[in-house]
Amino acid sequence: MKVFSCAEPSEVVGVDVPVERRTEGVSFDMARRSSTEPWEVLVDKDTVAFPLLKNALEQLTPLILEQYPPVLLRQREQNAEYYRDLKARREAQQAREQGARDSYPR
Repeated sequence: MKVFSCAEPSEVVGVDVPVERRTEGVSFDMARRSSTEPWEVLVDKDTVAFPLLKNALEQLTPLILEQYPPVLLRQREQNAEYYRDLKARREAQQAREQGARDSYPR
């Protein structure tokens, strides 16, 4: 299952759904514009029966609540580390280039 952050649309968190909790023939999307708004369940009513949707949501909610926050936090920490490293590499490159320019007599 993929969960998209409402804070950053490009932020996607994968939530593992055990085989025994997967429901066949049920697909839906959930959306909200901010973490303070309720979720909106988007489903094709012509292909998914309401009892099956309700059952799937009841099974998946505990997984989302359990897995989403720590995975999101870990991803954000990894992204922050990546951008810190990228900034450090760029600054080191600029320093090398400036050092090379400054090494020539004027």
